[in-house]
Amino acid sequence: MEHNDKAQLTLFLTNSCNLNCVYCYEQKDTFVMSFECAIEWIRKCLNSCDNDFWFICLFGGEPLLQYPLVKRICEWTWKQEWQKSYKFLLQTNGTLMNAEMKQWFSENKEKIGVCLSLDGGRETHNKNRNNSFDSIDIAFFRATWPNIPVKMTISRRNIGSIKDDVVWLQEQGFDIRGCNFAVGEGAFTEDEFGIIEEQLKLLAEYYISNPANKMAPILNIPLHLLSLPLDPKRRICNLGTDKLVVVNTDGTTSPCSYFSNISSRTIDAKLQKQLDIIGIRKTVCFNTCAFSRVCNVCYAENYTETGDLYTPSKQRCKLMKMRIHAAMYTIANRIVNKKEITYEDTLTIKSIQNYYQQIKT
Repeated sequence: MEHNDKAQLTLFLTNSCNLNCVYCYEQKDTFVMSFECAIEWIRKCLNSCDNDFWFICLFGGEPLLQYPLVKRICEWTWKQEWQKSYKFLLQTNGTLMNAEMKQWFSENKEKIGVCLSLDGGRETHNKNRNNSFDSIDIAFFRATWPNIPVKMTISRRNIGSIKDDVVWLQEQGFDIRGCNFAVGEGAFTEDEFGIIEEQLKLLAEYYISNPANKMAPILNIPLHLLSLPLDPKRRICNLGTDKLVVVNTDGTTSPCSYFSNISSRTIDAKLQKQLDIIGIRKTVCFNTCAFSRVCNVCYAENYTETGDLYTPSKQRCKLMKMRIHAAMYTIANRIVNKKEITYEDTLTIKSIQNYYQQIKT
């Protein structure tokens, strides 16, 4: 069932984690959300808020460190009558899924979904995530949630295998929801940018040769938007709206997970003032960059890297432009080989032609 008025409640159940990933920005501690706090926020969202459908995201740290709390929250919620529709989601590294948990999740798989943190094949994943690949029962996750969503992170340690890792994940039947470049590792060197560009070219050729395959987010960019009138309501994310509620382990709220207590990003008066008037038009490059309509720059990443919500780092801009150029090449070649051209395809080709005409002049 599709829900047009979706919102998300994120509950940080724990600030602890059993791994120490190379790119992790979280500040670990022993704080755990109380059951009473969790159900208080569930009540608020499912009974009194305007949104019709809520994703209740159980987050961490690693939430399965608090499996009894996960189970208690879910089973209590399922027994109640609510004004709004909802579904539970759990973000996990997958390494703690024991026999008891597998049975419970299997029995309730229609009511709670799972998103798996998985950076690629064994070699890549182990480079980034503490040699934890063999601790994940991948067969269980695939069998329980077909096309299970995964989020992969690209660090400086695995930029040379981006294409292979994306292809491997998709061939395993995973639905890649994010291909994120690690935050806070410092700017890539020119040589590293060259490696990333080459990997994007290889991935582009793969998708051109396999036109039926869904493109991963790293290249699946809505280029047709470049030829449409600007939507004044367009947002990069739900930061600062009632569609995103993020609750820390102590019951306090944060604008988003990147600004949560576990990230140790203090929200001072200056930052709060910026958050109060959030908007895509305020980004410093909005009126000067040809790609501002399709750029998915993150306000929190901007703040982390430049100290300002609206100023992206030069590194992020360069990465985004490389992705868009690779997407143009990929999508244009896919369209050329299609038997039937859609209206969106026509807009996409127009966008690409306009862009290259502009840079020629």
